[in-house]
Amino acid sequence: MIYKREESFRFSLKVPVTGEFAIISRKGAAHQDKYGALEILDISPNGLKFSSTLNLPLDENIQILVHFTLNSTLLELPGSIVWKKIHLGRWHYGFMVQGPESLKEKIRQQIISELKLYIKK
Repeated sequence: MIYKREESFRFSLKVPVTGEFAIISRKGAAHQDKYGALEILDISPNGLKFSSTLNLPLDENIQILVHFTLNSTLLELPGSIVWKKIHLGRWHYGFMVQGPESLKEKIRQQIISELKLYIKK
């Protein structure tokens, strides 16, 4: 079997990983907000799907910072919400990592490394 190692993959978590997020920018202006709780449902090197009880706006060009712990490693991901839908009384969101290419590559490598360890457990 041939593997495309450069191709992104998505890993669904059997047990959601808890974390937090904060809005850091709204409509291009810096914004400081309290943290909201989230549960990560699946993760890929370029983003993740999470759920929350909070209804976040899509049309206000918001940037958020997501942070969570995987394998005792704190991961902090800057990015934006690309879609949302309601499911069983909770909001589900698609999140894409954003920032300079060097930062995105560092985050991709960190996520891949942590997922490899997580899968082995």
